[in-house]
Amino acid sequence: MGYMPTYRVCNPAPWQWTPWLLGPSLLAWWSADHTNLITMPGGLVSSWKDAVAGYEAVQAVGAAQPVWQAGGFGWRAVVAFDGVDDELTYASMVGLPTGATPCEEWYAVDQQQDASFTSAVVLGSSGGSSSGNRRALIRSVVSGTNRAGANDGSNSVTQGSADFSGRHVVRSIADGSTLTVEVDGVAATPIASVPSIGTVRARFAASHTTTPSSYAKAAIADRLFTAPLSATQANLLRAYLTKGL
Repeated sequence: MGYMPTYRVCNPAPWQWTPWLLGPSLLAWWSADHTNLITMPGGLVSSWKDAVAGYEAVQAVGAAQPVWQAGGFGWRAVVAFDGVDDELTYASMVGLPTGATPCEEWYAVDQQQDASFTSAVVLGSSGGSSSGNRRALIRSVVSGTNRAGANDGSNSVTQGSADFSGRHVVRSIADGSTLTVEVDGVAATPIASVPSIGTVRARFAASHTTTPSSYAKAAIADRLFTAPLSATQANLLRAYLTKGL
């Protein structure tokens, strides 16, 4: 059973707000601070459960297990992936958006891949095993600078103003007909996108494919899936995920 809050706050001040106050709009939440939901003998993470319903991302191979760190996103904990072979996979899409269901995906992440490595890497992916039915948050290099991008099926959009190096809060928004990606509250121009997201898996720090690739060198403090959020909800969630910076 997943972590559950011990109390609710009505009309909370911003410093009292938590993602639990999104109610049914919170679909999944992997948090490195929820150590009761992480299996990590010797600090190596073999299992990371989401806090909403216990959706479990796993890695059985020791050499490919990421490392839990008590600090890494400011004073907040992270799960750190080495960019070589580390990844975690939730071998299902139960509880996560599929088809053309509108949704958002949020990360509090320290993106550590230097721009001298020009191949695109995947911070997180979900859906099916082909490029046409997957969703992904990526880091690519454009004109020598790290940029954040989102893929939704075969469609992709890049946020072209923020240097996606170091610690950021990143959000992808797929409303069923358009797609955009946002870095620290600054969004790219939306593109047309009607996705058909598959039902195979969700993965951390690597591609959607059956054999993972495009490994990300990154430390993830939080990864969340939500239903579409209001501007007020998004501002509160962004402020929460920025804690510690």
